[in-house]
Amino acid sequence: MQTTLSTKSAVSAMLPGIFKFLRLEKKDHIGYIYLAKSENNELDADFLNEIILAHDLFEADDDVWGVIWTSDSPSCFCSGFDPRYMHSLDKAGKMMTFHKLFKTTHRVFAFSKPELVLLTGYALAAGSVIMMGADWRFLNEDKARISFPEVMLGISIPSAMIAMLRLHAGEQNLSRLVQMGDSIKPQEALKLGIVNEIMPLADLMPAGERFMKRLFQKPLGGFRAVKKNLRRDVLALFENDPSLGDFEELMGANFDEALLSIIEKRRPKFNNP
Repeated sequence: MQTTLSTKSAVSAMLPGIFKFLRLEKKDHIGYIYLAKSENNELDADFLNEIILAHDLFEADDDVWGVIWTSDSPSCFCSGFDPRYMHSLDKAGKMMTFHKLFKTTHRVFAFSKPELVLLTGYALAAGSVIMMGADWRFLNEDKARISFPEVMLGISIPSAMIAMLRLHAGEQNLSRLVQMGDSIKPQEALKLGIVNEIMPLADLMPAGERFMKRLFQKPLGGFRAVKKNLRRDVLALFENDPSLGDFEELMGANFDEALLSIIEKRRPKFNNP
């Protein structure tokens, strides 16, 4: 893909049949990724595959200097895995899907070009983890929330993903993020370092585009080199994360109960030792 476009062009329209859940566009050297599956943008394996492919395409496109990633939904960026989809899978299917999430997060984190996420609304669980792979996040200051509730689902977060969170939030904020599972409001998200700016929903895209265009005035080769060096150790952990083996043991009755309680809109009844 070497097409130079001065006006916004729908890249996904150039690739018919490939994208069902995303819209891709290009304008003025910015690649745009829009999550466009549903109001809540629930994840499944096919959706994750599309996110990987979108990053592969924009990585290979020399006319794209940076990426803005957002959602068509004004109330939600991504609510994480579709609980009905996950509950329908057997243990092997659940493990395969978690490995796909890990691969997707790795792909986003390894993306060499500048990437900014515009969070229109809620980002929950897997949706929060993936967006932390980008360089920056601007958040809707109104009704948006961010959470990493994996511990509330009876599962864990792999070591590589925790190390990725540490790069943004620092060691002092890690336990608050990954051990409590709380819903984090915009002002607190800013204080914790998991978002870089908060603003009204209507200001997100204009601010994001201004941010990218200012960045494009700098030598981007230097940016890519520094980004690679900053992330080198965590990228190595993504390549060989020993904690992935823990997930098979955790993918049991408590996780199924957590999923079922979400589907049935009730409190979970966990079986603790």
